[in-house]
Amino acid sequence: MNADYYLKLKIFGDEEQIKGMLEIVGKYDETGIQYFRSVEVNEKSIDFSNIPAEVIASESVIITAKGPYGDYYELNDVSIFRDLAEAFPQGKFIGNIDGCGTYESQSLDCELKDGMLYINTCFESSEGAADAWKEDVMEKLPLEKFNKLYKIKGENYNEEDYKSLWGEIGCLGGDWASFTLEEFKDCLKYYEQETELEEEEFEKIQNETISELGIESFDEFESCYDGSFEENLVYDPVKKSYV
Repeated sequence: MNADYYLKLKIFGDEEQIKGMLEIVGKYDETGIQYFRSVEVNEKSIDFSNIPAEVIASESVIITAKGPYGDYYELNDVSIFRDLAEAFPQGKFIGNIDGCGTYESQSLDCELKDGMLYINTCFESSEGAADAWKEDVMEKLPLEKFNKLYKIKGENYNEEDYKSLWGEIGCLGGDWASFTLEEFKDCLKYYEQETELEEEEFEKIQNETISELGIESFDEFESCYDGSFEENLVYDPVKKSYV
């Protein structure tokens, strides 16, 4: 996956823990199925195969990086935090990854304490907005009411056709109230349907009735659409399973 995500990780511990955790982080530096770029430790690039003594001697270090990149869907699919916890279950760290892709934004917060890895993951997506918008419109303006309001004439026009019609309107911008009568007629032709509305009648519906029914344009609907979910998890690094 290619997206604009960023890692921030603060690890605590003795020299063995600091060195060991940094070596694990190093395995994700530009390599692997999932990997990070521009990895820095305390705001400096380091050679993970020869970690400076002064870094190892620190009580805590801060790692920052761009990514992750590679093969994953949700951020919790990325295994770096679980790898750190499994290697040092009695260690301690606080980590965060957040950012956004083309259709979604995600964040992942992790904390290793008292032998458990506590995970909070949040995923927000607008990918389901189009289907949700169609369902909202069809609930406010059911097929039977639509046919009567717009004086539709024709046969074999069913719910699936009606849903498909709103999908087409969405692809044309989704601002139904701004459609002209000619644009509406063009949409109906595909379904072998016609409208008996005159221009004045149509404009009155578009300018007044659509608003009264609470039907929003797709852009208005999408701006308020909540396609997010949040999950809190606890991972046991010794048993290598979620509690």
